[in-house]
Amino acid sequence: PLEVGDVTVHSGWTLHCADGNDTGEDRHALAISYVDARAEVRETALEFSPSKSSGGYGDNEDQWSYKEWVKDVEPRTSFV
Repeated sequence: PLEVGDVTVHSGWTLHCADGNDTGEDRHALAISYVDARAEVRETALEFSPSKSSGGYGDNEDQWSYKEWVKDVEPRTSFV
């Protein structure tokens, strides 16, 4: 178990959890994702996509993290 002030660093795909926060204080979290600078945004980035096993692009679980800014990026344009 982590103590107050401890930190954990792990892959975003690592299953993890925490006990309830009964301190009355906010619990803070920081998530950082690294993306290759040559990555491009798909035209379909904001469309629903079934899982890869169903012939889609993958899942949409991270869509909330980019839906506000991705519309400002021209599709198929590199970030560099």
